[in-house]
Amino acid sequence: MARIKDLVKWHDMCSKTMRHDPIILEIRVLGSKLSCIGWRAIMSIRVLLVDDEEQFVDLLSERLKTRGFEVLTALSGDEGLRVLDKIDIDVAILDVMMPGRDGLSTLQEFKRTRPLTEVIMLTGNTTVETAISGMKLGAFDYLLKPVDTAVLVDKLTGARQRKKDHEDRIRNAEVERIVKTKGY
Repeated sequence: MARIKDLVKWHDMCSKTMRHDPIILEIRVLGSKLSCIGWRAIMSIRVLLVDDEEQFVDLLSERLKTRGFEVLTALSGDEGLRVLDKIDIDVAILDVMMPGRDGLSTLQEFKRTRPLTEVIMLTGNTTVETAISGMKLGAFDYLLKPVDTAVLVDKLTGARQRKKDHEDRIRNAEVERIVKTKGY
């Protein structure tokens, strides 16, 4: 009979056959045989860049796109929330100081509606208290403008990995729950 460790071995075997890290969408257990029904390869990290400075957004967006990121942009916190409502985002980059809904308020709403979406706070002027507030609300990290693109790329990669780790734990718990309820 198939067990959790068999599912993990199957996932590892599938991972080695792909150049990109696969996300197993469905593994069907048929008696003692495992069948990988489907997956999608992670080709890039989907980033939502939210900042009220249009020139900065355009410049940073281009820098990230040339490094293989899929970048969506928004010029306000409310616009960012509308994008997040329609599209699954891996990592959001939020400016702290924006007119209307500020970055901390936007972060709070992001985490309420999409708790697995990681958020990197970005600002030109900050206080330690603001940074601490952002981290308490669930920000992955806090960076100061101007940000070195290589540093940001490292942070984006780390944030995406953390999201993937959370998704994997949820998926494994669901598989374990199914296996227990089916008596495998």
